[in-house]
Amino acid sequence: MQGKFIYVFDTDARDKLLSANYQLLKADEQQNIFVFENKETHTFAANNAEDFTFVLSDTLTF
Repeated sequence: MQGKFIYVFDTDARDKLLSANYQLLKADEQQNIFVFENKETHTFAANNAEDFTFVLSDTLTF
């Protein structure tokens, strides 16, 4: 698995991941940063995100 966490940077991306049943771990509404868990049972793949910017990471920050 690549990255335990998925970082997205706008509310549209946040809403898409929420609707796909990803668990939101942290949110900074003022800076538009949202962190989701990337579980082995529901692994996020780059082809899931054709229309938004994301970062996969093993580090949970902020």
